[in-house]
Amino acid sequence: MKGLTPEQLEATGAQLILGNTYHLESAPGSGLVAAMGGLHDFIGWRRAMLTDSGGFQAPAAACLWFCSQPTCANSVPLACA
Repeated sequence: MKGLTPEQLEATGAQLILGNTYHLESAPGSGLVAAMGGLHDFIGWRRAMLTDSGGFQAPAAACLWFCSQPTCANSVPLACA
């Protein structure tokens, strides 16, 4: 959680946190996280942790999207790499 230390987050009563794999790979990168002993050691969190696959963001980041609706529910890809 940006802006909080693990101790501050624990003080809120949080029992579990979620890590976004896409963002973790973007920065700091899996190499650095591995070199630091894994995600728990890297961030100093001793409680439960989930990570998502990042599968939605990866293809979406490769495409430019046109959105005609405020919610983008019916977005149309303009160009995909």
